[in-house]
Amino acid sequence: MERFLGFIPSVGHKGSDMEQALLKKFCELNIDLKFCRGQSYDNASNMSGVYNGLQTRIKNYSSTAFFVPCSAHSLNLIGSNAADTTQEGTNFFFICQAIYNFFSVSTFRWNILTNIIEKNPGCVKIKKLCSTRWSSRYDVCRAMCNGYTQVLSALNTICDDEGQKKDTRHEARSITNKIESLNFCFMICMWTPILQRFNATSISLQSIDIDLDTVVTLYESLEKYVEDFRERFDVYLEQAKTMCSKQLFSWDGMRQKKRNKFFDEIESNDELLEGEQKMKCEVFYVIIDRLVMNLRERKLSYTDINNNFGFILKLDTLDTNEIRKNAKNLVKIYPDDLNETFIEELVQFKNILNLFSKEDKSSFISLLKCLTNSSLLTTFPNVEIVLRIFCCMASSNASGERSFSVLKRIKNYLRSALVDEKMSSLSILNIESDILQQIDWSDIIHKFAVLKSRKKLI
Repeated sequence: MERFLGFIPSVGHKGSDMEQALLKKFCELNIDLKFCRGQSYDNASNMSGVYNGLQTRIKNYSSTAFFVPCSAHSLNLIGSNAADTTQEGTNFFFICQAIYNFFSVSTFRWNILTNIIEKNPGCVKIKKLCSTRWSSRYDVCRAMCNGYTQVLSALNTICDDEGQKKDTRHEARSITNKIESLNFCFMICMWTPILQRFNATSISLQSIDIDLDTVVTLYESLEKYVEDFRERFDVYLEQAKTMCSKQLFSWDGMRQKKRNKFFDEIESNDELLEGEQKMKCEVFYVIIDRLVMNLRERKLSYTDINNNFGFILKLDTLDTNEIRKNAKNLVKIYPDDLNETFIEELVQFKNILNLFSKEDKSSFISLLKCLTNSSLLTTFPNVEIVLRIFCCMASSNASGERSFSVLKRIKNYLRSALVDEKMSSLSILNIESDILQQIDWSDIIHKFAVLKSRKKLI
C-alpha cells in the first residue's frame, strides 16, 4: 500500500540536513525508522552516495533499509548518457528542438505546418524535447519519422515566401539543409525504434504493481533487444537513404585533415574511416555499446537485492538443499524479522505452491495476495513476512514525485500566500481522496459547529 505523508520544506542539498528533516517528520508522525526495510531515491549523489548520501545515513537507524535507485530515473540517465557520447547524437536532438522552436514561436509558421500535416492522416504534430522524461523523446522521433516530408514541405514554403523576413527565410533554409542530410535521417531511423521500447519500458517501470523481479526482467530484455541492433545497421541505412534520397554522408567528399607529427613520433597505421564505416564504427556502434553497458551496470543495483528473494518464485525447480541454503541466507540478512523456523517453513511451502494457479505465483505481489487471502497464513507466517518485505521495496519513486503536480491545483494564484502546513494538509486530502470519501464527517462537523457557535444561551 502506497501512502502520501506530506511535503517537507526545502532544507538544502546536504545529506545531513535532509536526514534531520526526515527524522523530525517521522517523529511527528510517530514512525520508527528501525522498521524501515527499503528506501528509494533518484541517482543524485547527495541521495544515493555510499559515504555521505541520505540512504547511507538512514542505514544507521535500520541496517536492513536497503537502497533501491529509481528504475525509471536510471533508464532516463542511460538514454541521456548514450546520446551525449557522440557529436552526431547530440546534434540530432539539438536540430529536433530547433525545428520545434522555429515553428512554435510564430502562429503563422505553426499554421503552415499544421495545415500540411492535417492533409496526411498518418502524421502527428512535432513535439518539443522533455528534459526530465528522456524516454518521452520517442514522441519527437515518431513525429519526425512520420512527418519528415511534411516538415520539409513547410520549411520550403517559408523559404520561398518573399513576404517573410530575410532572417526567417535564412533560418528555414539552414534547418532544411541539416534535416535533408543522410546523417539526420539515419539518426531518425536508428533512434525511433530504440526510444519506442525505452518509452514503453519506462511506463511499465512506473506502474503501481511493479516489483524488483519485474524490473530486472525488463532491464534484461531491453539489454538483449539493444544488443541485436548491432546487426541492423544496413537496415536503417537503407531506410535513411529512402527517406532523404541521399547516398552520401556529410563528411563524404571532404578533405581529411592531417595532423602534424613530431620528429620522434612512431609511425602509426591508424586508418581514417570514411562514409558508411565512419557512421557505423564512430557513431552507431558507440551509441549501441554505451546503451548496453549502462543497462548492464544499472541492472546490478536491482539484481543484488533480487537474488536474495528471487528463488521463492522458482521453488518448483529447486531441490531441498538449495531452498535451505537460500532461506538461511535470508534469515542472516533479516535476523530481527525472521527466525530459524523459516527454513523448514519454506521447504513445506514448496509443496503448497502446487495448489496455487499459474497466475497466482507469477509475481511476488500476486503470491502475497493469494497467501494473505487464504487460510494458510497462520501456517506460513515467515513466508508472508518475506513476501511483504520484498513487495514494500520501492522499485521507482515516479508516483511519489508525481504528487508535486497536485501543487498546481492547491497552490495557485488564488492561494499564493498559503502556508506550508496548510498546503501539505490540503495536498494529502487531494491525493488520498479514496480514504477521504470513506470518512464519516458528521461527528467532526458537530464538534466544529459547537466550537464556532456564536449563539448565546438564554
